Parts: sequence; structure tokens; C-alpha cells
Amino acid sequence: MIKTFFSYTIITRLLTVVLSFLWYISANSQPGANDMRFDPGTGANQIVLQSAQQSDGKVIAVGTFTFFNDINYRYVVRLQADGSIDSGFNSGSGPNGLIRTLQIQPDGKIFLAGNFTSYNGVSRNRLVRVHSDGTLDTSFKPGSGANNGIFASALQPDGKIIVVGEFFNVAGVSMNRIARLHADGRLDSTFTPGTGASGIVRSVALQPDGKIIIGGLFTSYNGVTVNRIARLNSDGTLDQTFNMGSGCNGTVRSITLQPDGKIMLGGDFTTYNAITRNFVLRLFSDGSLDQGFNSGSGPNGWVGSVAVQQDGKMLIGGNFVSYNGVSYARFLRLNADGSPDATFQTGTGPDNNVLHIAIQRDGHILISGEFWMYRGINRKGIARVLVCQPSTSVDKVSACSGYRWIDGNTYTTSNNTATFTFPSGAASGFVCVITLVLTIRTPGTSTDVQSSCKSYTWLDGITYTSSNQTATFTIAGGAANGCDSIVRLDLTITTIDTSVQYLEISLKANEMDATYQWLDCDNGYAPIDGKTNALFEVGVSGTYAVAITKNNCTDTSGCFIVSRSGVHLINGLTLMKVYPNPFSTQTTLSFGRYLANAEVVILNAWGQVVASYNNIHGNTCSIQRERLSEGLYQVVVIQNNQRMMSASMIIVNP
Repeated sequence: MIKTFFSYTIITRLLTVVLSFLWYISANSQPGANDMRFDPGTGANQIVLQSAQQSDGKVIAVGTFTFFNDINYRYVVRLQADGSIDSGFNSGSGPNGLIRTLQIQPDGKIFLAGNFTSYNGVSRNRLVRVHSDGTLDTSFKPGSGANNGIFASALQPDGKIIVVGEFFNVAGVSMNRIARLHADGRLDSTFTPGTGASGIVRSVALQPDGKIIIGGLFTSYNGVTVNRIARLNSDGTLDQTFNMGSGCNGTVRSITLQPDGKIMLGGDFTTYNAITRNFVLRLFSDGSLDQGFNSGSGPNGWVGSVAVQQDGKMLIGGNFVSYNGVSYARFLRLNADGSPDATFQTGTGPDNNVLHIAIQRDGHILISGEFWMYRGINRKGIARVLVCQPSTSVDKVSACSGYRWIDGNTYTTSNNTATFTFPSGAASGFVCVITLVLTIRTPGTSTDVQSSCKSYTWLDGITYTSSNQTATFTIAGGAANGCDSIVRLDLTITTIDTSVQYLEISLKANEMDATYQWLDCDNGYAPIDGKTNALFEVGVSGTYAVAITKNNCTDTSGCFIVSRSGVHLINGLTLMKVYPNPFSTQTTLSFGRYLANAEVVILNAWGQVVASYNNIHGNTCSIQRERLSEGLYQVVVIQNNQRMMSASMIIVNP
């Protein structure tokens, strides 16, 4: 009896644990739940204003924070696909002020804008572009930048960038709250907004036809009344065909285009063209109100961000706590007609304002803002929310070298067969299967062939003094396909041997297979006619050098003193004699006449001075071997700064 009761108790408890676990899995894997695979740790210590996903699945987050996951990251950080910090993104000291907006370019470079004046100690007024590793892109040159804050940006297909905000000067040119930059950062002078917007521009969106929609606090554009919403032609002039009537009565914070060309607005407004619309609405492409989007009484607080899914459903975030009278905390999904989507369960939602929504390629949702929790789980500033659409979907990805997908596998070759089924699929009544369509692009490779004389400083900053065929350098995003470009060095360094053999009355250059030109050092290094061989037979006593050319490199030897027959006779002087010669410890120089205040210099076979004797007086002079090595030397006598005579002497070991 006791055994039966014990078994029943154990089974009951085990069943309770299993059911609780299954309930937890179901509750935390349904559409609208926290994506528990994305864990940013302690998150941001302040506000995350925007986040965006790179092509490799990593996430860039920007805002007012100075720490992320308790590590010093100032205003910008990159996260791995699982939410952990990517230490490979090195911004140094980063910007010195907040970042409000970012754009990830197809080549992997990242445009950042906000209210900073420097990046990693380099002056950059409120806009900057960085490489994919976070380092400053010095090829992006915005001049003096913007003179006040930038709130939003848009990247055109041609690489040009539109910026909007509260500035009224860009690169030293008057530009009221909107400007366009070339891909290299220069101000685009073909974009002519005239006097621009009369107040702050907070949001911007691009249409496929190149026209630009802006929203904000302004009430006129280039002197024409447009209340807080306007459409511009691609050259920055006002598009008069956009019929917004009296426009919005409050700030437009967010603009998003639907695939069908309709326009979603979110903000602080309560009317549009005098028709009640609380904080969120939809327009036709001509600017007129779409009455088919019926939000009822709508949200009860401002909407800071609107995003549109591929199936036409819309996500809104802000500071509201109800929608059409039903409790929804700051984040929800709407059906195409504006009604709440009951299948998207956000539960208690975020505990503070949502400022930005971004939809990943796999359909999951990144939300950013002032919140510290989402559905009761710690998510400071950023969270990823699960989504499941009632069909299959495709995740098209293009990556360099390798790509880690949502199934946890890292793919190094292109793949269009891998699938992933979300655990929430069956429980929610949906089939949520994603098929990977992956294109792996290979890094670019090239060889940099260089030849140089003596040394060469390469791309890597290293100065090479010998030939090298193994060094490589990686240029981030430098290949034509946007991948890294790996450059291999093929360097030939030519180093010329300028040593010369002393052959009594001849000189011979030791460098082989070169061209030679012997020079007269006593005559300003003048070339000696006909003396172009390695061996130079000296006809007249003097001082000579050789210029050697090889592989287009030229180097010149030192000067060497040579006297005919080992004795140099000048101006009828008697011969200088050396005796004994050769010698091992001491020898005597005989000048053949009396010398006063003379100098005796001893040179080795390379023409280097190895000993000297000053204030010589008399007909002879004794020379001690001292520390001189065995070998051939030249003895030169100098008087009154003129070379008077020379002779060869040979030292041998005892």
C-alpha cells in the first residue's frame, strides 16, 4: 500500500513538472513571446533608440547608453545573433554623444548619425561612417558635418544618404533640417530643398520611384504650408501632387511604406485633414486618408514606430497602454484593416516606451526603447519577439565565407534546402516553416606585385627590407561582391652590395651581374669615361667610388684611395716608403722630406678610417699596429688639408 502510494505521488509530481514545462514552452514560443534564443544579458544602461540586423544576422544597436551588458560601449554596440556582445566590433572610444539613426550599407559599412561631435577622438559632427569592424571609415568625408542633431536617415539605392533633424547647416551650407549626402559623405548640391522645413523633421521614408516622404513638427516647407507631413521630389523640391489637406495636428514620428504603396504614419496627432485619427493612420499613395484602415479609438498614447510585415500586418510601438479600449501595453500587431491581431500575444508587453521596431529577414521582430522588461523577463532596451505567419516563408541570405542560421548550424557553402520549424507552430495553429536560401560569396583575392630598392612599406604598415611572397592583408569589404579582399604581397627587394676589393692599384666591385660606373671622388663624383666594368684599373692615383645599378636600383660605394705601385707622388715629392712592409707590430713611414703639422690617416680595404695620427713633425713617423687586424691598408698623409702622398701597407700576424 505504501509502495503504491509512493509511486502514485512520484508520477503525479513528474506529470505536473512535465505539464508545467510544456506550458512554459508553449507560452514562451507563441507569436508575440520573447525569443529566448536572443539574450542580451543585462542589456543597455540607458535607452536603445534603434536597432538593425546585418546580412550575417548580427544586430547593431544605438542610443543613449554608455554600458551594455555591464561593458563600456558608448552609444553603439554590435550583438551576435544570440544577443551576446560581438567583441569584433571595435569602436574605440566611440562617439562622444548619442546616436539616433543608423543605416547598414550593402557593402557592410555602417552609417551613424545623432548628436555627437567626434568618433574615437576624430572630429565628426553628428554623422559618420564606420567599417564593418567598427573602425572609422576615413573615405567618408562629410566636411564640417551638421550643426545640430540628426533624428532620422534613409539610404537610397544609389548609395546617397538623406538625413533629417533639427540642423540648419551641413558642410558649411544652409540646409534647413533636411539634406542629402553623396556616398562619400560630400553634400549633394543637386538636392535643393530651398528654405527647407520650418521645424524639426523626425522621420523620413523613400518611395520606390525616388520620392521622399518626411514627417515631424514643421508646418511649412520652402514657404508652402504643409502640416507635419510632406512628400518631396527626388531633387528635394516639394511634390505638389501629394494631397494631405490640412495634414496632421501633431508630430509625425514614424513613416513606413507598405508593398502596395500605401503609407503608414505614427505619432502624436489626433486628426488628419480634420478627420479624427488617434496616433496611427494609413494614407493612399496620393496623400489622402485610407478609410479602410479603421483603428476605432486607436491607441491612447503616441506611436513612435510602425513596421509592416510581408503579409501586410502591421506592428506598432509607443507609450500607449490600450488600443480601441482594449489593454495592449506599448506594442501590438494589427491586421490589414487596423484591428488588433488576437493571435499575436504580447502579454504584459514591455514595461516602458517602444521607440523602434525592426523586422528581421526570418520574420522575427526587434524592438528597442526605454523598457527594462518584456513579458516579465529582463530585456533592458532591446528584445527579440517571436512571430509565426500562417504559411511557409523563405529566408534569403547572402553572406561571406560562412553564415550561422537560426537552426544553429553554420553553413560555409550555398544552401537552398535547409528548413527550420518554429516550436510554436503546432501549438498556435500555424505551420511556421522557414526555408533557407543562402548564397555564400567568397572573399576576393589578389596579388600585389611590387619591387623596390632597399626597403618597401606595404598596406599593413610594415617596412620590409627583404623580398617577401607570404605576407597578406585583409581589406574589410574591399571585394566587388562586398566581402573582404585578401591581398598577398609579392615583393622583390633589391639590395646592392657596395663593397669593393682593394687590389693595390685596382678596385673591383663585389656585386655581380650589374652595370657599373666608376666615379672620381676628388672631382665631385664625376663619371670616368669608359670605366664601366666591375674591375677598375687605376691609371692615375686618386680617390674613387663606383655607382652600381641592378634591377633599376642604383647605389654608390664609399670612396677608396689608390696610388700607383703602392706609392702616390705629388708635385715632385720624393716617394713615401713603408718599412718593414709587411709588418706585425710596428713599421716606419719615410716621407723623403721634413713635414710639419701633418696628419697620417690609415684606411681599411673598404675605405674606412681605422686610425689617425695628428701633429706629425719630421722626416719619418713610427706606426704601431695596436688593435689593427691582419690585412691590407692604405696610409694617407695630409698637410694643409691636402692629400700629399699615400702608400700601401700590409699587416700580418706574428
